[in-house]
Amino acid sequence: MVYCYRDKAGILHCHELERIAKEYAANGTNVVEWDGEAKGGYPQIAGYNVIDYGAGEVYVEGNRRDGKRVEGLSPRQKQAVLDELAKIGI
Repeated sequence: MVYCYRDKAGILHCHELERIAKEYAANGTNVVEWDGEAKGGYPQIAGYNVIDYGAGEVYVEGNRRDGKRVEGLSPRQKQAVLDELAKIGI
């Protein structure tokens, strides 16, 4: 289990410690528990390190500069990523 939050830039992050998540969460935003794993501060979903910028802008295995947009995944992989992000709910 990890604690997920959005930072001041709106990017989704996850941390093992709730106090750290609360410290870095943007003011007025929620910190939620998620029964998943994180790597490097980002959720691990369907074998991918996922970076969610909000407003539907989601990348796997990298960021805006060097990642792959979730739309480039197979339909099944894309749906798995989006379903887990919906479970996180922020």
